[in-house]
Amino acid sequence: MKRGYGGVAIIWKKEINENIKELIDGGNRIQAIHIQQGDKPICLINVYMPSDSKNADIEYKDTLAQIDEMIEKYKDTHEIIVCGDMNGSLDRSSTPHDKILKTFCKEKCIGNTEKCPVKETFYHQNGMSKGQIDYFLFKSNSEIINKIRQIDVLDTDPENTSDHVPVILTLNSQLKKVREKATTIIAKPKWTDCDHQIYKEVINKELPKHKLLPNCV
Repeated sequence: MKRGYGGVAIIWKKEINENIKELIDGGNRIQAIHIQQGDKPICLINVYMPSDSKNADIEYKDTLAQIDEMIEKYKDTHEIIVCGDMNGSLDRSSTPHDKILKTFCKEKCIGNTEKCPVKETFYHQNGMSKGQIDYFLFKSNSEIINKIRQIDVLDTDPENTSDHVPVILTLNSQLKKVREKATTIIAKPKWTDCDHQIYKEVINKELPKHKLLPNCV
């Protein structure tokens, strides 16, 4: 897949390669894949939204517009899941990005689910700022919501060097596993144990049976 901005990435086990297809929509802050499952495939959109810095509102709105285009493109053929660092919260309205994100979700009928705990996912290194800004978002009428087993927001851990904690979505979904292809291994002759005289006699006997092309060495 293309290299995502800020480390945004989607990885999967090679055993399900046949179920995955890269989608080339969106800019460098977005990565997306098609996941073949059940009756309707999933369009998984992973995004790293611009941070709440000076003059970032335009880029923030532009990235949401790209997500909107993808939702409109795939909404009739796929179950839509938008996930990632939204750099905006649905549980507060203290920053411009909070308000922009909440307005977008309301207008597009997309949002968090009650199965996700309300819990901080970001802890600033200054120790003073924190909030829930990492989400899995779904269309309000999406059938995929019924397949959610659970959503977990993990606790902080000294071994986690990121200022974000993992958010884990577990779905009840059926994927076909790739059947392992049989591999034929042809053993190479062990020349040190070979009777060179017998080998030469066999070659001289069999070679005339094969028609060689002109200039063949």
